Amino acid sequence: MNKLVKGLLAGGAVLLLTGACAMAVYAVAGKEIRESRLVSDKIELDDFDKLDISTTSTDVTITVGDRNELTYRTIEELAPQIKENDGRLTIISENKKKISLMTGTVSKQYMELTVTKDKLAEVQAKAASGDVTIKGISFAGSVETTSGDIDISGNTAESLRLEATSGDVKLSDSVIADLSVKTTSGETELRDVSGGRLDLEAASGDMLLDRCVFESIGKNQSSGNITLKNTAAADMDMKSSSGDTELLLRGSEQDYNYDLTVTSGDIKVAGSSHEGRSYKRDNGADKNIRLESTSGEQTISFIG
Repeated sequence: MNKLVKGLLAGGAVLLLTGACAMAVYAVAGKEIRESRLVSDKIELDDFDKLDISTTSTDVTITVGDRNELTYRTIEELAPQIKENDGRLTIISENKKKISLMTGTVSKQYMELTVTKDKLAEVQAKAASGDVTIKGISFAGSVETTSGDIDISGNTAESLRLEATSGDVKLSDSVIADLSVKTTSGETELRDVSGGRLDLEAASGDMLLDRCVFESIGKNQSSGNITLKNTAAADMDMKSSSGDTELLLRGSEQDYNYDLTVTSGDIKVAGSSHEGRSYKRDNGADKNIRLESTSGEQTISFIG
């Protein structure tokens, strides 16, 4: 190996070592900056019955507590702005300026809101990036996440709209007269939920309804499976482009009228397979099932 090659290799090694050291120092400095930019506080709030909350990159939890109080931990730029006016509480944690990733927070950012009452007249919650969890509080309104999960339980309301662009939606132990759930990419799970009208919409993601009772269920799904377990509805109208539909319904086969169509897939009702692309049967019943699938299996079973 000649001197020129040796020199180039040695020089390259020095540059790599120098660069690695510089990156290590920068990483350590970056971590220190990240940790130093975190702020936290606990704020006592006046009584309220309406809530507007909008956050960025922060998980939000709302529960019943001994006092109206907000506890948070965020970076400085996302410290919440709070406004209280005539029974309406507004919390905004947003920053429209670009935040450097190297100076973004390492630790999890969060807001924890406790409410002394178990019922609010209205909640409007939006999270640009982060989960929203509401437990044991009844409210009407909407919860939206751009990138994050929604988890709600113990809600009784006239109307509720849940929408997740990228994230899962869970709702349990609730009674909602008019319920709408929409996901772009994520799972939908409803357990022990009852009400009047249920509208489901999903671009991509599976759906599960377990021990649910509604007057009517409407579903429009592009890609994903839907499963109903121990569930009942007087009217079901479900459309799916790609995915299996499995219904385990309360009652018997004679309790429903059927209008089932599938372009590519099989149809099975109460253990019996039906040849062809459609199955129609009028039992003179009060309940109706309409299923339309482009590609996927349709299976309907019953429990007494």
